[in-house]
Amino acid sequence: MLVPASIVGLIVFIYGLATMSTDPTSNEICGKDGDLIMCPQCDELCTYWRLNTSCLYSRVTYTVDNPATIFFTIFMALWATFFMEFWKRQQARIQYDWDVADYEEAEQSMRPEFQANAQNKKKNPITHDYEPYMTMWERGLRIMSSLMFIFFLLLVVLAAILAIIIYRIFVVVLIYNSPDQLIKSQASLITTVTAACLSVIVITLLNKVYEKIAVFLTDREMWKYQTEWEDSFTVKMYLFQFANYYGTIFYIAFIKGRMQGSPLHYTKLAGRRLEECDPSGCLTELAIQLAIVMVGKQALNNFKEIVIPILVKLFKSRKGRKKIETDDDKYTSWERDYDLVDFPVHGLYEEYLEMVIQYGFVTLFVAAFPLAPFFALLNNIIEVRLDATKMITQWKRPMADRAQDIGTWFVILQAISKMAVLINAGIIAFTSDFIQKSMYEYTDVKQDTGQSYIEWSLSTFRTSDFDNESMPIPAFENATFGDTIYANHVCRYRDFRNNPNSSTWDDSDPSTQYVLTKTYWHVLTARLAFILVFEHLVLGIAELINFLVPDVPIDVRDRTLREKFLAKVSLHERIKHQKESDSAEVVGTTF
Repeated sequence: MLVPASIVGLIVFIYGLATMSTDPTSNEICGKDGDLIMCPQCDELCTYWRLNTSCLYSRVTYTVDNPATIFFTIFMALWATFFMEFWKRQQARIQYDWDVADYEEAEQSMRPEFQANAQNKKKNPITHDYEPYMTMWERGLRIMSSLMFIFFLLLVVLAAILAIIIYRIFVVVLIYNSPDQLIKSQASLITTVTAACLSVIVITLLNKVYEKIAVFLTDREMWKYQTEWEDSFTVKMYLFQFANYYGTIFYIAFIKGRMQGSPLHYTKLAGRRLEECDPSGCLTELAIQLAIVMVGKQALNNFKEIVIPILVKLFKSRKGRKKIETDDDKYTSWERDYDLVDFPVHGLYEEYLEMVIQYGFVTLFVAAFPLAPFFALLNNIIEVRLDATKMITQWKRPMADRAQDIGTWFVILQAISKMAVLINAGIIAFTSDFIQKSMYEYTDVKQDTGQSYIEWSLSTFRTSDFDNESMPIPAFENATFGDTIYANHVCRYRDFRNNPNSSTWDDSDPSTQYVLTKTYWHVLTARLAFILVFEHLVLGIAELINFLVPDVPIDVRDRTLREKFLAKVSLHERIKHQKESDSAEVVGTTF
């Protein structure tokens, strides 16, 4: 299924590269309109800078923020719907072939741990045998205690994410304090790359700790059947992984650049200003974060899956290798088999988790990273061969285990598919500049204001209004653009706020100074309207597809009905034959 998604994603990316030079916004930033003095991006240590220094950044942003992005987002939402429908059909076919459609209801056995620890006995209404059971009150207390602990662990994850955000804030300040002008100009890019690498390390470390805690909590809940235990464990782990992998991405997509305030009153965290987006938007940072976390995670997993089993096997087989070297004895085949790596305790859980996390990257944030399906496809091609090598040459042969379906993983996939529509709509509306660019181009704004898009989308601030904490150091006369700034007394920043040169500005009335303008509310209304229309349109089409595509293939349905019909006929014939035998026996006895 990743093949068509990868092809379309590559086409969208190539379209962005091919039409990069025709983007009006980038041309304005890189041309004469970009010769604007921008307000400092941090307190004290940052100085003024010219808009055209972000020329390259704006060009790169266009490759992921262009008209084709909307089409690709809709395509991926429908792709996810078809994926789920095809999965249900394939699942129905496998259930029929292996005769496991009713396995969970009729055939699965009770967990030995539950049998050993359950204190109560209850008569089974089907078998009429007395078997262990747990009261609803006791089960509820155990689940509630688990939920409270999980909530605490999620707060720990959020604390780690907050620490990375604070790291970003302080690193930006340090980079802007560098004497190298080139490093200063790439402060945002450097911060994003290093923070993303740090996120991968933190994610990997927290995963190991949380997995052990999740196993302990799930064991305490004392589930009766193995499928129930696996479903509970899966939900715990995925909630943690969701916050762990996607937390920083959500911050860049929906928080960064939205809460920084204005130069008059900046919003601060740990005594420092919150990060700002580049004038061309935060979408490039989001794409970089996605690429590093997604590709880095996949590379680490592949390295771990192939290298660790080899090292474990080499360590366990060192005695056998010594036998060969000394010629004392042979390193027999059964000894070599014994020295293979044990099959994981949780079976293929790690493989499922890796694919579901990847599915989230491909669907939830695809509006910001059209190449996500392509990188996922490359990873999976490699992953198939690595898994084959690992399972055939490094692992012991696993015990066969029956299953009716993939359990709660399918519910998680369905939830991701629904969430992806809303999240991508939010990325297009709030993270990208698609809405406000469309308003500028296709409404009367351009004619009414007579301004370029850059002039229209940037507000003006009087440098004399900076407070002492935000005032750049050194002072105006020693600043990078000293004479120009001192003469103009203004800088520009990304927002729609009242300007000192507007007709509604009153120096004697603070309520008119730097307040949000009507344009801001018009743009916000358009963004919310876009989310509403986009979500209803895409989900409506998805529901139509769900209705039109049957969950069970017609041939499987017909064969199932045929088997049920033959079973009824067989039962009817057996009852009829039994009645005839009973009648003959009665007649014979009477005679």
